Amino acid sequence: MLAPAGPGGRPAAQAQSPAPPQVTVNLYSSSLLFRTLPATLVTAELTGPKGRKAEGVGVGDAQGVAQVGFYTGETSILPGDTIVLSRANDKPLHLTVPQLAASLVELPTVEGIAPPGVTAQLSLKVQGSPAAIEKQVVADSQGAFTVDLSAQLSDPDAVATGSLTYDSPEGGRFVLALATVDAQITLGAPALRGRVTAGWEVSATVTAAGGSPVKIGPVTAGGDGSFLMSLQPLGRPIAVGDNVDLRATGGGQHINWFSHHINQVKDITVTLDRSSDLATGTAPAGEAVILSAEDMDGRQELFRATADGAGAFSVAMAPRVDLGSGWRVRAAYPSSSNVSVGRLAVLPRVRVGVDLPISQGLAEPGRMLTVTLRSAAGAIKAQSPTQADDQGRYQLYFFGAPGSVPQAGDSLEIAFADNLGDPLLLRVPELTAVSDVDGDAVGGRAPADSVVTVRVDGAGGPKRFTATADSGGAYRAALAGQLDLKRPANGAVTVAGGSNAEFTTSWAAVQLNVSVGSTIQGNFVFGNGPAWRTVHAELQAPDGKVVGSGNGQVFGGDGVFFIPGGSGSGPQFFMQLADVTGTPIEMQTGDKLQVTVGAELLTLTVPPLDSVAFVQSDRITGRTAPDTRVTLSVADSPLYFDMTVETRSDASGNFSHDFSGKRNIRHGDFIQISADIGGHNVSDVSIAPGLLMDLDQAVLLGSIAPNLDVTVTLKRGASTLSRQNTSTDANGAMFAQFADDGGAPLRLQVGDVVTVTASDPTQDPLSLTVPDLSFSWDLAADTVSGSAPAQGQLTLFASLIYPVAGTLGISQGWPSVQAGNRFSTEFVPSIDVRPGSRFTLLYRPPQGHYVVRSRTVPILNAQHSGPNACGFGTPYEPVSVKLEAGGAQLAAAAAEMAPMTASSAACCWTPPRRP
Repeated sequence: MLAPAGPGGRPAAQAQSPAPPQVTVNLYSSSLLFRTLPATLVTAELTGPKGRKAEGVGVGDAQGVAQVGFYTGETSILPGDTIVLSRANDKPLHLTVPQLAASLVELPTVEGIAPPGVTAQLSLKVQGSPAAIEKQVVADSQGAFTVDLSAQLSDPDAVATGSLTYDSPEGGRFVLALATVDAQITLGAPALRGRVTAGWEVSATVTAAGGSPVKIGPVTAGGDGSFLMSLQPLGRPIAVGDNVDLRATGGGQHINWFSHHINQVKDITVTLDRSSDLATGTAPAGEAVILSAEDMDGRQELFRATADGAGAFSVAMAPRVDLGSGWRVRAAYPSSSNVSVGRLAVLPRVRVGVDLPISQGLAEPGRMLTVTLRSAAGAIKAQSPTQADDQGRYQLYFFGAPGSVPQAGDSLEIAFADNLGDPLLLRVPELTAVSDVDGDAVGGRAPADSVVTVRVDGAGGPKRFTATADSGGAYRAALAGQLDLKRPANGAVTVAGGSNAEFTTSWAAVQLNVSVGSTIQGNFVFGNGPAWRTVHAELQAPDGKVVGSGNGQVFGGDGVFFIPGGSGSGPQFFMQLADVTGTPIEMQTGDKLQVTVGAELLTLTVPPLDSVAFVQSDRITGRTAPDTRVTLSVADSPLYFDMTVETRSDASGNFSHDFSGKRNIRHGDFIQISADIGGHNVSDVSIAPGLLMDLDQAVLLGSIAPNLDVTVTLKRGASTLSRQNTSTDANGAMFAQFADDGGAPLRLQVGDVVTVTASDPTQDPLSLTVPDLSFSWDLAADTVSGSAPAQGQLTLFASLIYPVAGTLGISQGWPSVQAGNRFSTEFVPSIDVRPGSRFTLLYRPPQGHYVVRSRTVPILNAQHSGPNACGFGTPYEPVSVKLEAGGAQLAAAAAEMAPMTASSAACCWTPPRRP
C-alpha cells in the first residue's frame, strides 16, 4: 500500500519528460552528439553484425548536448551498426545506422546509396567557388540514387568536399563526409596525407626507378574524411622519379567505387624571399601551381601561378602575407586528377611557452632536433629529441617535476641532427599576463620596450591587440571600445625572441565555480584558466586562519596555441579543497577563497547561500548576497536537472520562486542554487524534504532542515517496532538505523510505515511506506526483472564487483512497470549477468522520496594454495562452504554474512586444516 499523496489530497507529481531526442552521428567516427538535458548522464552501446562493438558514455553540457564517446573495442560507427542510448526517465533510444554512401569519382554525376525511398540532403563545396551546391536526392526502391550536377558544376576535375545527410524517423541525423580524392605528396616529408570520402580505404604502392614496389597502407579515412599514411615501410620520403600508384576504394557492401591514380613524381621547388614577400620556384613546364601559405596561428592564404616554358614561377604574396619566420608555404602541381605533388618551404620558428609545459615550432619536414632546457645556473632541466612532421610542425614537452618548464632566466638550445646550421640558443625572459575585467584590459610584465601581442580567443575567432612594454618591463593592452572583456575568457600574449623565435604565455579572465556547504557534491572549485598553468587555492576562515587548500592544473591548449575552428569551452581546471588531513573541507559563509592561476590572483568571499523547498506549495525560497542573480535548477533524479529558472535576490539578499503550474516539487527532489558573485558562480545542492530508505540495511536517510530534533517511528500495522530520537546536522541531513533485539538490521516488510516528525511545527511530517519491491536475474538469458508498484518510477544500475576488461563497468536502465506490477529491465550498455554482477534498484514513489534495494549475483573466491574462501551473496542468507577432492570432503565451514555494504553482503571463511 502506498503512502498518501499528502495533506489535502494533493495529486502526486508526474515524471518530467526529457526533451525530444536529437542525435547527430558522423559515420566512421567514434563519437556522437545527443541533445538531451543539462547534467544528464548518457550511456550508450554500439553493436555490429557480430555483436557488441563498444560502450560509450557522456554528460549533457550547459546547453543539454552530450558528446558520447565510444572508448572500448571497435569504436568506429559503421553502416548497419545499431546504437542504443539511455538517459534518465526515458526508455532507451534505438537507432540503426543506415547504409549511406556516395561517390564523387565521376563528377558532375554523383552516385550514392541511402535507405530505399527516403530523401537525403547532398551538400557540396567546390574549391574556388563561394557558394555551396545544395541538392535533395531520393533513393529508389533499391536504395540507389544518381544526381546530375552539370548545371552547377562545370569542371569535372574540381576538388570538392561536402556531406550526405539523412534524418531518420527515430530522431537520428546521420552524416557522411564526402570528398573527391585529394592526396598530397610532399617531397621530403615522412608521410602522405589527404582527404577522401569517410570510410574509404586508401593505399599506395611506391616504385623507384629500377626498384621493387613497396606497399604503403592501407588506411581508412575517418569521420571527417582525412587520412594519413606513414612512409615508414618505404624507409624514406617519396622522391623525384618514383612512381606512386594510389588506390582509393569505397561504397560499402552493395556498390564498390574505385578510384585509381598513377603518378610519376616530377620535381618541384619553392624558395621564399622574406624581404620582398616573394615565392619563386620551378615546376613541370606549363603546369598550374597552387601555393598555400599558413602561419603558426592557422591563418591561411591561397595563391595560383603557372610554370612558364622553362618551368619557372613567381608569386608576390604581399599584402595578403607578410613573410616572416613562422610561415610555411606548400607549392604543388597536379600530378594527376586530384593528386598533387609539392614541396614545403618553411621559415623556421620556435614558440616557447614561458611557465608552460608545451612549446611548438616549425622546421623542414622530417628534420630531427634535440632540445635542451637548462636552468639559469646551467643545470640540465630537460633534454629530448623530436622530429618535424610532414607539415613541418613539431612539439616540445616539458612535463615532469615542478620547475621543469621554461622559466625566466632559463636557456633553451635547439640543435639539428644533421648539423646544418648553428644551434638556436634562447634566453627565456620574464613574461606574465593578468586580465582586468573591470578595466577591459590585459597587462603584465615583458622585456623592456618590447612589443607585446595580446590575443583574445572567442567563438568568432581570435582578436589581437598590441601594447609596448615600458622601460621597466610593464605593459597594458587596452581593449575598451573594441572588446567588452567578460568572464570567462582566455587568450595568450606573445613577444618576439629574435628573428626566428618568440615567447608566449597564457592568460585568462577566470570564472570560478565554487561548491559550498554540500555533502552531496563535496566542496570543489572548477573553472576556466590560463592553459597549462598550475592552480593553487587557499581557504581562510573569517579570522584569517587557513583551514583548507587545493592544487591542480589547467588542461587544454587552445588558449595558447591556436587551433582553427575556435577554442571550444576553453582550458579548464578542477580541484577539491581539503584540510591538512586530506578531508574535504566545508566552505562556510564569510570564508575567503584565494585562488592563484598562473599570474592571476582571485579572491572570493563566500556569501550566504541557503534555501528551503516547500513541497506542498511548489515554492523555493532562500538567502544569499543582496541584489544578486540567482539560478535555480531542479532535478527529479540526481543524474540530471530538468528545469532551470533565474531570479534575483532583493536588497536584503532574500529570493523566492513559485513553480506552481510549471513543475511539481516532490519530496527528495535535488535543487541546485547558483549565485553570481562578481562574475563567479557559487552553488550548493540541497534536497527538498524527503527520505531515502535502504531496505537491505534497514537504514533511513533524510533531508529536512538544519539543526532540528526529530522523532523517527517505524510501525507494522498497529505495532510500533521502533521509536528513536535523533537530529539533523547543519545541512539538514539525518540518519537512523533499525535493528532487532540482537542488534542485527531489522528485516523490513511490505507495508511497514516510517514517519519522521521534526521539533519545528512548521515542518510537515514525512511518511514513507515500504513498497513491494523485488527483483531477480536469469544468468542464461542475461535479464533482470522484478516487481514494483506501477505508480512510481524505477531506475536500475548494473556494475561489477570486479572489473572486466573491455567494458566501462556501468550500465543504466529505466524500466516501466507493466501489468501485474512486473518490470523487465533493458540495460544500456547491455550486460552479461554473471557472478559478481551488482544491481541497485532505486524506486521513487509518486509523492517523492526514494527506496533502495541492492543485490549481487553470488560469487565465490578461493585462495589458491591458501585456506581462505570469500565472496558476495544475498543479504541475511547463511553461507556454508565445503572443500572436496575426488568426491571426498576434506573440510567444511559455515559463516554468518558480514555487515552489509551499500549493495551487497560479503563473507569470508577459513576452513579447518586438512587432516
